[in-house]
Amino acid sequence: MKRRLFKQLDNKGAGIVTILVAVMFLAAFGTLILTLSHTNFMMRDSERKGKQVFYDASSVAEQLNAGIQDICSDAILDAYDNTLIRYNDFGSNVSVEFREQYRDSVLSWRGPYIDGGKYVEPTAVDPKGLLFDKEAGTYNLNVLRAMIVDDESGAITIESNDAALNASGKGVALNLANEIVASEKPEPIILKGVVITFVKDTGDENERITKVETDIAIDYPSIPYSNQSMADIGIAKNACIIKGNLVQVAGQGDCSIKGGAYFGDALLTGSGSTMTFKKALGQDNSSFITPGDINVDGINGSDRFILEDGSTLWANNIIVGPFGVADLSGDIRVANDLEIKGANASVKLVGHYFGFGYSETDSSKSSSIIVNHRGAEGNSNGVKFDFSGLDSLILAGRAFISSHYNSSDIATGESLSAKENQKVYLLPSEMVYYIYQNNRTQLYTNPEKMEISKFQSIQSPSEEYSSDGFKLDENVYVLGKKVAADYGIIDVEIDSEQFPGSSDLMVYAFAKFETPAKATEFFRDYYSAHPEIIDAYMKRSIDFENTIIKASYDANAPTVTSRGYFPFESSQLSGYTPESEFDLYVGLAETYQSQYDILKTTLGRANIEDSEEGNPLEFILSEDLHDLSGSETYFSSDTHQIVAVAANGDVEITEIESNGSKTKVIKVDGEVVQEANPDNVCLIISTGDIVVDGVNFNGLIAAEGNLELKNGAKLNEDHERVSAAAVSTSSDGDSITDFLEDMDAVESQEATAWAVTDLVGYRNWRIITDE
Repeated sequence: MKRRLFKQLDNKGAGIVTILVAVMFLAAFGTLILTLSHTNFMMRDSERKGKQVFYDASSVAEQLNAGIQDICSDAILDAYDNTLIRYNDFGSNVSVEFREQYRDSVLSWRGPYIDGGKYVEPTAVDPKGLLFDKEAGTYNLNVLRAMIVDDESGAITIESNDAALNASGKGVALNLANEIVASEKPEPIILKGVVITFVKDTGDENERITKVETDIAIDYPSIPYSNQSMADIGIAKNACIIKGNLVQVAGQGDCSIKGGAYFGDALLTGSGSTMTFKKALGQDNSSFITPGDINVDGINGSDRFILEDGSTLWANNIIVGPFGVADLSGDIRVANDLEIKGANASVKLVGHYFGFGYSETDSSKSSSIIVNHRGAEGNSNGVKFDFSGLDSLILAGRAFISSHYNSSDIATGESLSAKENQKVYLLPSEMVYYIYQNNRTQLYTNPEKMEISKFQSIQSPSEEYSSDGFKLDENVYVLGKKVAADYGIIDVEIDSEQFPGSSDLMVYAFAKFETPAKATEFFRDYYSAHPEIIDAYMKRSIDFENTIIKASYDANAPTVTSRGYFPFESSQLSGYTPESEFDLYVGLAETYQSQYDILKTTLGRANIEDSEEGNPLEFILSEDLHDLSGSETYFSSDTHQIVAVAANGDVEITEIESNGSKTKVIKVDGEVVQEANPDNVCLIISTGDIVVDGVNFNGLIAAEGNLELKNGAKLNEDHERVSAAAVSTSSDGDSITDFLEDMDAVESQEATAWAVTDLVGYRNWRIITDE
């Protein structure tokens, strides 16, 4: 048998080869994966850095946008103030004027700029700070560049896509001379072709550059606009509109007016009574307006005047006499002075006080606070003045020393003055001389006691003796350091007061200054030399209850104080109000003066020129009231209740006692109107006086005469009932609107709130990113 022998193949090492091939494959695959991952990472990193540069460039553009929005905001404020100040001049063209003021303010805006790589704050006349050149039709690239905050990791340039202008730092600006038409909205101002270049070092070999090219559009605010102080505020939102005076008659009780009020003067002199002004329910604010004075005098017993928070008080003067108390919170706006005079007078101010009269020469138009009382030693009969609760106190004018014998008053150097403090302005006696019986004589003291006959012969010489009044010796040193001319003292101003039951006068010789700034300088030097005298004056006159006392002087600015700052006692006697703030306060004072003129004439309803009589009642009251055939007319509602009374005579709302009980009644010329229940009547208009005695009245009282409040009488505005009653008619077919010409035809509107973010926008935006 044959046996086949097969030789077994030798395949030792094949596994190793297989493993090596697998490893090589895995290595190649891993390398591919790593390569792809690295590439993806690099792509993502590049994208991230690109996006970062993009975001950085966009943030630069947003900074530019924000800077121009600030310009628009300032322009709106300027346009609003300047238009409001001369509101009555424009009439139906107010929208045109507003936009023109806005455009002019934008085009005249001046701000920081970049010069030679340095940030420069411009002066008031520096032409390099102007953003626009209206004549050339260009904008300033260096001013735009200053609006952007540099990032240390990047470099920023602002250019124009107009190569010729770009070399001179300019760009093309369109629509700088817009014609403003009331019926059309103007085309926006355009900054053409602004190119923002942002270069950033990202750590790579190459820098990343992002360019944004865009037009910037500055739009105009929407018009028309409405503001409650200037628009139709609605006469029904008042508790009373009185051509005559508001009189608080003596009698124990707390009288009050809730809701708006207009009156000629306020005579709050009723013994033992309190008068409170408060805002109406459901309203944010109520305005109390008088073109005259508010007099608070408790000489016959403590009398108190309260203005509650949430109220705005407009007055020419506020005068607090002996034992009078004024507790005022809210917005207090005074055209002239707050005067505190008489023993134990007390004033407390909380909120915001603005004396907006800023005349430097006319004491009747220059706002100040005057403490006009000479207290006894120990201040037992002094006055209390607490204004530690004020958030702001602005006095735009100066205090004046009254002169009885000369045509002009003496302006002092501060806005807040006390009678004792005015001694500072008394000239040293050796500086004042006079001719008497043909002999030159100096004052022995200042003030000096003098017989009336002698004083009169000095002031008004006779044929026998020549005289030229009291004269200033210009060569005598003031305070031992300067002559009169150095302090701007140009003359002697004489004032005097007579001793009761005597033939003698006390004669005061005050310094008459060239300017209030010179008076300020004189006061500063006097205080530095004699601080103890000033302190004694103040402690003698005023009880500073919980009041922070500090001083501030500025020769060219109104005194601006807050939280009880008081311009007397401090070592800090240098001015602190910058010129920009001074301009702001003067502009605000002008605005308030214009607003006050309109409110006290028409309650803000229309132009002053439409009111020939110069008061709101004549503006809204028709002549039909004077033509009544009888003494009164009644108006009934749908329920046949009498809701209004129109009287050509005097009206009284009071209580009468009948059968052991008291009943509220309305009297016209002394006769009870049987048909009229005061609880149903919400409107009373009269050609005569109106008396409210010890009762509440809800609605509106309008009178050409005086309004007297007695024995805790209270008036409450009732806008809804009065507005509803406007459609009521009389038995003769007359309507209330026949007697009130402008009865709430238009409700007040809220002021337009302009969003500056909507006024600035980009057009033709294009962004290009390069590595």
